[in-house]
Amino acid sequence: MVMRISGHEPSPDDQVPGAVAFSITDDRKVIRCRVSPEALRTLACGSDDNAITLFHAHQDQIVKAAIAKYQRAGAPDEVLTIADDDFRA
Repeated sequence: MVMRISGHEPSPDDQVPGAVAFSITDDRKVIRCRVSPEALRTLACGSDDNAITLFHAHQDQIVKAAIAKYQRAGAPDEVLTIADDDFRA
């Protein structure tokens, strides 16, 4: 199964201020995801750029983390949340 970011544009998350909503797909199913504001700041080393700018700057890492997390645990709450600890070694 090949997973990748879906064709939907990332957008500010309506439920979590400062988070970015996006989705990944395996060509059969679209999985809703969000990357937390803490994770964005971790990736950006504390930069205060806006969330969408930070998402685009680190999109490959974020999508890779989302795919890995989904393959490990699925999305039991219908939204897969990528947190700052998803980027720690």
